[in-house]
Amino acid sequence: MSSDLSLHTSIASNQQIVHRVPVSKVIDTSGGRTFSESFGSSKNPPVLLLMGSGCQGLIWPNAFCGKLANRGFFVIRFDQRDTGRTVYIEDKQQPYDIKDLAQDALAVLDGYGIQKAHCIGFSMGGIVAQFIEGIARERAMSLTLISTSTTVKPFFNAFAKIFNDKDLSPPKERYITWLLEKPSDETSEEKINNFMQRWRLLNGEETPFDEDFYLKLAEENFKYAKGNSFPSHSTAMRNSYKDHANAALNIKCPTLIIQPSADPLFGVDHGKSLQKAISHSKFIEIEGMGHAITPKYYDTLITAFTDHLNPL
Repeated sequence: MSSDLSLHTSIASNQQIVHRVPVSKVIDTSGGRTFSESFGSSKNPPVLLLMGSGCQGLIWPNAFCGKLANRGFFVIRFDQRDTGRTVYIEDKQQPYDIKDLAQDALAVLDGYGIQKAHCIGFSMGGIVAQFIEGIARERAMSLTLISTSTTVKPFFNAFAKIFNDKDLSPPKERYITWLLEKPSDETSEEKINNFMQRWRLLNGEETPFDEDFYLKLAEENFKYAKGNSFPSHSTAMRNSYKDHANAALNIKCPTLIIQPSADPLFGVDHGKSLQKAISHSKFIEIEGMGHAITPKYYDTLITAFTDHLNPL
């Protein structure tokens, strides 16, 4: 199937906006059969999008991926193991860590016949991106690390109600409180409501919550979600503490760090810790943005990416 896509166009604000329909592909990885989707022409420079813990690839929304493809990139998103339409693994019987998730990502590139790609990682996806550079330096053309860190210990310590002033800042207490109170068994309606509440909290307090956007995203998400992958991904991050501590120090490729100012999980100090660890990196703080990829910030993010990937 060709990766060149039919285009659907509409007119808004006297400008032509082009939306692309993704082309799906299932790839065999060490984690099993992995579902992926691409946007744009395979003749363009490849960009691999890595999403955060417990999230399907579609949390990189179609409109965002289409806009990025329109800027001249071949954009690939995929469902990491235990999410969406990718195989689900019983992590207690087959434990895995971030290195395994990084190997899955490399296998996705192999499935498209791609040797090197620009890697853009959000949250846990930013950790996976750091590991890609560490285990296969020749595969990463560049890294963009969004809303992520050199360590996730403060998050898990806060979840256990342990706070250490020597660590980087903990997540906002309201998010941890919600996680601890959230029921494990949910009806279909509760799943939608809890999805909305999770992203309402992650959105932060400085940007209005886009109710319609997230309701549509929730409905799309639960078409494919077969279980709760947060516990498995949390275990993978916990299993990777030692390697994660050194991952950023080994990064040599061009690296952009994007830190939202209103991120309730990783404060600005987390982005600064990455900047310090990656001496050649560029740091951008986006005022008002929370821990979410939302329409309000599509153009800001894509401009930052393209300036980083296509420097003058």
